[in-house]
Amino acid sequence: MRRTVRNWVNPTYNTAWSDEDIESAKSFQPKHNPRTAVDKLLYFSVRFFYHGFNTISFYNQKDPSGKAVKFRLIFLESIAGVPGMVGAAARHFKSLRNLDRDYGWIHTLLEEAENERMHLLTVMTMFEAGPLARICVVSAQTVLAPLLTVVAFINPKYIHRFVGYLEETAVHTYSHIIEKMETPGSRLQQEWGHLMAPDIAKTYWRMADDATWLDVIKQIMADEANHRDVNHTFASLKSHEVNPYIQKHHKASMEAQQFIEKKEGWMFGDNALREEDEGYLSTPNMEANKKAFETIEREKIDIAFTMAAAETPATPTVANPLDILQALKKQGIPIDSNTFLVQLKKRIDLNGDGLIQKNEWDAFLHSVHEHKPHGYRY
Repeated sequence: MRRTVRNWVNPTYNTAWSDEDIESAKSFQPKHNPRTAVDKLLYFSVRFFYHGFNTISFYNQKDPSGKAVKFRLIFLESIAGVPGMVGAAARHFKSLRNLDRDYGWIHTLLEEAENERMHLLTVMTMFEAGPLARICVVSAQTVLAPLLTVVAFINPKYIHRFVGYLEETAVHTYSHIIEKMETPGSRLQQEWGHLMAPDIAKTYWRMADDATWLDVIKQIMADEANHRDVNHTFASLKSHEVNPYIQKHHKASMEAQQFIEKKEGWMFGDNALREEDEGYLSTPNMEANKKAFETIEREKIDIAFTMAAAETPATPTVANPLDILQALKKQGIPIDSNTFLVQLKKRIDLNGDGLIQKNEWDAFLHSVHEHKPHGYRY
């Protein structure tokens, strides 16, 4: 039974993602490379829970049913709102204890918690939670809330890194749901393909009157990608550093906007991204993209750099790597974004500054087209 929510007003500001934002979040899914012992522990813990949850919930990844996905969304969104609230409370109390400022972290963490709760409320307007789902939700919160509270007062960076890895799985899950909803004949397409967006979702994400449930799922996926980037960034910052996202909430500050558009600096550090793993959060259609990309003429790829460099007119011979990815997509060039970024760090960004110089790009294209018959992978 669906719940009807009338005359709901959003009390806080949230981002309504554009089609370009959504496509970028779906096709570009960076995965943080754990290097410290704690990071590795957190990463393998999330990976263990991911596979374990799939097993005990009998989740069929090849063709999941609407019932299985409904349980998955209700359970995961109910616990996803816990870390942000716990993290915000820990920062709040620390600020009071130390008689010092917070540097703008609290608001972003509260926004994350509220956003995850809105995901849950949106799902609940579409589907009813059964007794098993309610028991699982209460049990998980009973364990997770006090555990995260203790960890937050020991070292909150552990929570941010844990959530960053958790959000990687969330983006992958929602991308998979979108793919299945768009696949004719799949169970999700048959069960959910005709559903329209609930009013609460239309208001929250400022959607059109004819928005569909698929459009809502896409907005949620983009939200999760944002949470992934925020938490991996927070885990890499010192606690007294200013929150680089705070201006995003006020829609101001060109410097902060440029930081956001670069997809957060954590991706461009040395050895920051781990290699693709076919058995865990793999990206679909990688081989198809590779074969299609190998047929593109050099001139067309070179134009992509010019388009990307135009985004930073003050430095016309330098391009942001994500602007290059967007330019390649605008040119109609299919590309595996994750593999491309890993190769970019290893082979293109020669000076390691996280940006691409024109001479670096030219050298890259020259080497690629010299060995193109051997099937170089972009």
